[in-house]
Amino acid sequence: MATNKTRIKIRHGSGKPDTGTNGLLSYELGWDGTNSNLFINNNGAIR
Repeated sequence: MATNKTRIKIRHGSGKPDTGTNGLLSYELGWDGTNSNLFINNNGAIR
């Protein structure tokens, strides 16, 4: 049985995150603590 595990990092912020070096990387999750929203950078589009 394989023991490989995938870890996901969630960045915490306030408001919708940006893409690029100051925001989320592609396919990275972001948590908006102000409005309790969860975002994902879907290959360049924050959703």
